[in-house]
Amino acid sequence: MDQLESMENHKTTAQHYCNNANKLMEAGEIQKASELYWGFIAQEILAFAATKERNLGTHRQFVEFCTDLSKATEDPYFKDEFKALYNALHVDFYHLMYEMSEISDFAIRARHFVERLWSLEEK
Repeated sequence: MDQLESMENHKTTAQHYCNNANKLMEAGEIQKASELYWGFIAQEILAFAATKERNLGTHRQFVEFCTDLSKATEDPYFKDEFKALYNALHVDFYHLMYEMSEISDFAIRARHFVERLWSLEEK
């Protein structure tokens, strides 16, 4: 699979996850929704990494990639927000720590993270 095809596959999967997470939120299934929002972020990062010819296979590699983005932009946002969203959304699936309103807030932050990520491509 070439770089463009990999990016497109990850972006398609990301959108699928986000749409399903939104539906689950409407149905009140926040535990499943939180994991799908995490999947949305992860797939978008994988898509973006593919444009940089970076393969990410572990959580550690995701952290390193987002840390590299923060260093390159001289802005801690990507490293810090990635960790915050990971700890909130991915961990919530296993421990159900948050209420619906909090997951809604994290979903907004997830979409903002993705928008900021892809804005780097424009620079």
